[in-house]
Amino acid sequence: MLAAGQGQGQGPKSREGKAARAAYQGFLLRLNHFRVLDPACGSGNFLYLALKALRDIEKQAHIVAQEHGLGAELSMQTGPHNILGLEINEFAAELARVTVWIGDIQWCRRNGYPHAINPILKPLDGIEQRDALLTFTPTVILAIPSTVIPEGLIGNPAPTANQALKADLTDQLDSRLCGNDGRLIAREAEWPTADVIVGNPPFLGDKVMRSELGADYVETLRKTYDGRVPGGADLVTYWFEKARAQIDAGKLQAAGLVATNSIRGGANRKVLERIVNTTRIFEAWGDEEWINEGAAVRVSLVGFGPIFPVDRSSRLDGSEVAAIHADLTAAVGADLTKAKPLPENANTAYLGIQKTGPFDLPGELGRSWLVQPNPNGRPNSEIVKPWFNGLDITRRQRDMWIVDFGTDMAEAEASLYELPFAYTKEHVQPTRVGNTVADTSEMWWLFHRPRPLMRKAIKNLPRFIVTPEVSKHRVFAWMSSPTVPDKNLTITTRSDDTTFGILHSRFHELWSLRLGRPRYTSCTTFETFPFPHGLTPRDTATFAFPPLLQGEGRGGDESVHLTETHPPPSLPLEGGGVKAATEDGKDATLFDAARAADDGFRIPGAVANALLDGEHPVKVWREHRGLTQEALAEKAGISKAYLCQIETRKRVGALKTLKAIAGALTVSINELHED
Repeated sequence: MLAAGQGQGQGPKSREGKAARAAYQGFLLRLNHFRVLDPACGSGNFLYLALKALRDIEKQAHIVAQEHGLGAELSMQTGPHNILGLEINEFAAELARVTVWIGDIQWCRRNGYPHAINPILKPLDGIEQRDALLTFTPTVILAIPSTVIPEGLIGNPAPTANQALKADLTDQLDSRLCGNDGRLIAREAEWPTADVIVGNPPFLGDKVMRSELGADYVETLRKTYDGRVPGGADLVTYWFEKARAQIDAGKLQAAGLVATNSIRGGANRKVLERIVNTTRIFEAWGDEEWINEGAAVRVSLVGFGPIFPVDRSSRLDGSEVAAIHADLTAAVGADLTKAKPLPENANTAYLGIQKTGPFDLPGELGRSWLVQPNPNGRPNSEIVKPWFNGLDITRRQRDMWIVDFGTDMAEAEASLYELPFAYTKEHVQPTRVGNTVADTSEMWWLFHRPRPLMRKAIKNLPRFIVTPEVSKHRVFAWMSSPTVPDKNLTITTRSDDTTFGILHSRFHELWSLRLGRPRYTSCTTFETFPFPHGLTPRDTATFAFPPLLQGEGRGGDESVHLTETHPPPSLPLEGGGVKAATEDGKDATLFDAARAADDGFRIPGAVANALLDGEHPVKVWREHRGLTQEALAEKAGISKAYLCQIETRKRVGALKTLKAIAGALTVSINELHED
């Protein structure tokens, strides 16, 4: 359009006018050829928005061209032919076509442009009803000339190795295309060439893919994309990898896709790392609210590809940044996605057991079995134990127990614990027999993943540290045997206060938010964390400290505070030990100064429990002080409605307001601030 501006006042037949006309027509031709693909188009919302955007751009071009004397266009170059879609559901694919048809007609009528009349609905072959990830074809021997195939094998099941050898076909038969027996062969689906991709691929987590898509499909999908998409990645990541591959092959300029915010961490992030290594993320929103089929989820929106020149800055959450990393952050000089597991942190953090079956039972029932006899003379307490998962850490304990036959107990031996075995036979066996995983089906009385290494690591510990795999707030807690930790707990196999304190530090909290986001894992979060010199898990393996909090519990109003400290053992004064000892001396001086400045403020146990349960700090402290909303609002000089909005998190509250509330509650403003 700049060229069109240069032609103003020069006349349509002048050199400048002709150049402007050529530039204008070239731009319209570019719009005509522009293609937008949504490879998971659903009912066509994204496709309609893409078509509307193209129509709006062309309309604006028409207006500007007329203002510069280039004349009016009689027809539009953009239309439904600009959009392409893939959708596996037949009804949704047809609905997408209708959405585009109706939306385009409405746009034309609103903007004064003619639309198709005879027929009013034209075919939309660009929206295909098929799987976007896999293509299945029958197994036929078409690649081999029929003249070399023995007549007895034609039309029959796949030839055996001996038959193929006799027919001299062993070098010609593709191991996948092995016969005319009706089996289907899977291969990666092809996507049409497009300029850009947009879409909202299905949100389906790794752990539910098998139940939703079927074990055979998931196994085939994993195998087909092996080496490109990690085995534990969510379904949405396959669309990201496919789009990256299209860019790498020169068939695409850019992609803008929506994913759950878990794409920033764990196995999912490996896909973004491949994108960053082969192209660049030019725009992203890392953590946004999204309504998906009525459910509120947190999503990440990612735009990537070479469509913009490299000197154009990237934008993260609306702000310009130099570069966007694979975890959708833009820290200068600190790309934490490149953090690697450290050897000194190895063999320390583990996942809890994965039961895969209803082994759990109410605590009252479990305790009643403890006094019941068994034919082998062994107590049921060896098998029936308390069981914790993430909810027992972030909320109040649920009083749930579990039947745990260990890692390798034989069925005959397990049956001698009569009541627990009868319970599992009734409740667990029907859910496990017939499972496609052999050990799950054949050894139905055992947990699917009993975690023998984790059990060995905590066997002789008086206590160990646990944290929920996913939690709004990163909290750590002590747990002790015989309580069985579930798979959504990450277990740190240390019993010393030093490790517990480091894990609860602000530095480690920030690290976990950046590396796990929001998932805390042993490999990506714990093993990569740079523990202080001399206090790594390798060092603290030899620490043997007594419990820090005596009689620690969740009930009552007892104060939660440190009652004693246990300094780490002294380091040798040689080499790096001299520097470390000097730093320890400085730390001791700072600690003494902090202790001298202690104002005696403690967080009551009831307040700590309510905060862990997710209540807003203002509400928790108000109720602890025995104030109504009206009374606190009056003392703080604000309206009751405003206070209510703060407590329900509908409003954050200005700094001045929070200071007034803190003064009314006689607490530090830090106690009321939420990150």
